[in-house]
Amino acid sequence: MTYLSIIGRRMAFARGIHWLPASIAVGILGILPVMALVHTVNMLTVPDLTHYRFWDLFPVVSVSVVLINVVVNALWGSHGARADLAGLNSGPDTGELIPAPERSAISLTTTADPAEITPAPPQPIATDAATDAATVSGPETPADTASEIPEEVLANSLLFAKLPQELGRDIVVVQAQDHYIEVTTTIGSALILMRLSDVEQDLAGLDGMRVHRSWWVSLRHIERMEKGTSGPELRMSSGQMVPVSRGNRATMREFLLGRR
Repeated sequence: MTYLSIIGRRMAFARGIHWLPASIAVGILGILPVMALVHTVNMLTVPDLTHYRFWDLFPVVSVSVVLINVVVNALWGSHGARADLAGLNSGPDTGELIPAPERSAISLTTTADPAEITPAPPQPIATDAATDAATVSGPETPADTASEIPEEVLANSLLFAKLPQELGRDIVVVQAQDHYIEVTTTIGSALILMRLSDVEQDLAGLDGMRVHRSWWVSLRHIERMEKGTSGPELRMSSGQMVPVSRGNRATMREFLLGRR
């Protein structure tokens, strides 16, 4: 069931399917093999099976296998990332590389199956007409300037331990996607099995902040703040538009005004 779960999660992730229906499907797929195993053990260990039939196992095994597989997969997303750092192969985290927009000439390599590598979707670009008097601008920061990362952050960071070396260490944004996070650097991006709350703790020593429940941004890569469809958004040096939650808007405006 462990191997079936790993394969199922990778296939679901590659096709954009949520882990829950994928884990249920894998559990159903594993019912018959588990029934066969239990039946074999019963035949070898129970002396009297006169009234025992193979399909009598179905109600007990089917419910147990599916429920246990769902529970294990649910816990997998919360604890699998730190188990990987400890050297345990606990999940389908392959650090899949995704070329960043307008950087396709850069060659990126990975241990992941090439079939699992997908290009990043183009980021929406706001027009000048979308800005208004409330727009706050800051100086543009070169996207290819290397970040000064303290040694203690690099040494103790789960994120940097899992982030492929090919992407460098100059992080622009981190976005939460279900049990995964998408880390975008100045070179490209990768999907990693990790929680955004853990990322926030890992990057506490860097010049950045969590501006939305699903987004962490590097302050040095913010170009300006613009008016979006549902509120202010940050235009990043990567071209991405990041929403700013209501509670962080005043802080972000104050930061950008102080940087001018």
